[in-house]
Amino acid sequence: MELDALKLTVYNLQEKYRLTPREKEVLILLAKTGLDNKEIGNELCISEKTVKNHIGNMFSKMNIKSTRQLFSMIINH
Repeated sequence: MELDALKLTVYNLQEKYRLTPREKEVLILLAKTGLDNKEIGNELCISEKTVKNHIGNMFSKMNIKSTRQLFSMIINH
């Protein structure tokens, strides 16, 4: 998926599921780069635990349970 298309998809998901700006940043890094939680934390200057919390909050809002479901949602959106 091209970066512009990814950003548009993430924007649409952010609006639909009322993701916070930080959750959106985590989502973009997760989807675009496939970084792990520690790497995302380093990129955003937050702890790995905080990244896990953001991902858990996103999953809850989006009613999903795994990164695989998240990627499927992004691809099919």
